[in-house]
Amino acid sequence: MDNNEKELIALCKNGDKQAFKVLVDRYQKKAFMIAFGVVGNYDDAMDVCQDAFIKAFKAISSFEADSSFFTWFYKIVVNQSIDFQRKEKRHIAGEYIEETIEDDVPDYHIDNYKYNPATEFEKKELQSLLENGLEKLSPEHRAVIVFREVEGLSYKEISDIMETSEGIVMSRLFYARKKLQEFLTPYYKGV
Repeated sequence: MDNNEKELIALCKNGDKQAFKVLVDRYQKKAFMIAFGVVGNYDDAMDVCQDAFIKAFKAISSFEADSSFFTWFYKIVVNQSIDFQRKEKRHIAGEYIEETIEDDVPDYHIDNYKYNPATEFEKKELQSLLENGLEKLSPEHRAVIVFREVEGLSYKEISDIMETSEGIVMSRLFYARKKLQEFLTPYYKGV
């Protein structure tokens, strides 16, 4: 944790909302990606992040500066996400993924672009299989996939956030990857 962050946390502990806003600005994008990876719905992920930030602000006085704020805060995000997922029994909707893919697909009338309906169908089919595979994983397994594959966190960082051993993180990641591979096998056999 850098000195600037230590100062911000000290200010937050004294109730400085502007200092906390700086921390929110610093971590909101990653928090959203983690929440989205677990709950799978844009609006729900936004709600989870908002709740996590509120919870963090209320609990900032219990934060010990000798640990990483990043780790402490992302534990809150993960726990809020998993709690939400369990309470609501929501499914991975893929709303954000669909928007991203649709934004990446060029219009068929753009010069020098050859529209291939088969390719577009294959993208949608792969997306659907991936969403179905993620949906069947537990929230803990989805979180590990997001932390490692999307956020690029180390096993140590993930184990700190999830309050478990690196061995369990590696085991969950192995299981999640294997399950996703099983879900995607029909796609790759057909290609």
